[in-house]
Amino acid sequence: MSFIEEMRAAFTRGETDEVERMSRAELSRARENSDPAGEINALYGLAAVAMRAHDATRTRQLGEEALAVALRAGDKSLEEAPRHMLAGAARMAGDVATARVLYEESIALNESLGNEDRAVRERHNLGWMELHSSDIDRARDLFAAVRRYVARNDYQAFIPYAVLDAAAIAVRDGAYPQAARLLAVVTTALADNDQLDPDDAIEYESLRDRLVTELGRDAFDIAYTSGLELVPLEALSALPADRFEADSSRTN
Repeated sequence: MSFIEEMRAAFTRGETDEVERMSRAELSRARENSDPAGEINALYGLAAVAMRAHDATRTRQLGEEALAVALRAGDKSLEEAPRHMLAGAARMAGDVATARVLYEESIALNESLGNEDRAVRERHNLGWMELHSSDIDRARDLFAAVRRYVARNDYQAFIPYAVLDAAAIAVRDGAYPQAARLLAVVTTALADNDQLDPDDAIEYESLRDRLVTELGRDAFDIAYTSGLELVPLEALSALPADRFEADSSRTN
């Protein structure tokens, strides 16, 4: 298994200290061997640690450092991770306008490199920026495109994120019990001990808090528990193409 695979696996398991240790060791190795790709991967690992600590400034600094390495190397493919880091730093800092631009640029770069799965990941991120900018129709379109890609390609690693997107839209449509069921599907879709990326984990908790308020604890728990019985890919594939139907009969 490569460094980047081991680092990502440790990160999704929540082993932040191990990610930092691995990344610092890889950074030293890469710099000693004039390996720009290795250096960027190590900086990416350190940025992931900073992001989990909600340190937007440190994340941006590491992204800028990694992008400088990529530009010196003159290899466009090396720019992908640094640009993703910089977009994530802007998102974490609450600079939605800058994050939107950076995610758009990252999508274009990944499409030019043929990295369709990474372009899909950035469409997911851009969709959240559109949602927070109140451009709901564009958020719907982006999330629907992500959902179609994930379902069509059985992109298992991204099922939790595509379902989280759908939960956000269900909340906006007032379909609160459906949204609570979808949050349960997110949990089920995560492999044992895996965690959402830090920015998406924040969105998850925000949706959960909103739903408990809207539904009341008992109704939320009932809907969430019923969602745990759903098969993630089947639940994702069965989602409506456009809007969720609000539950007008709901009572708290």
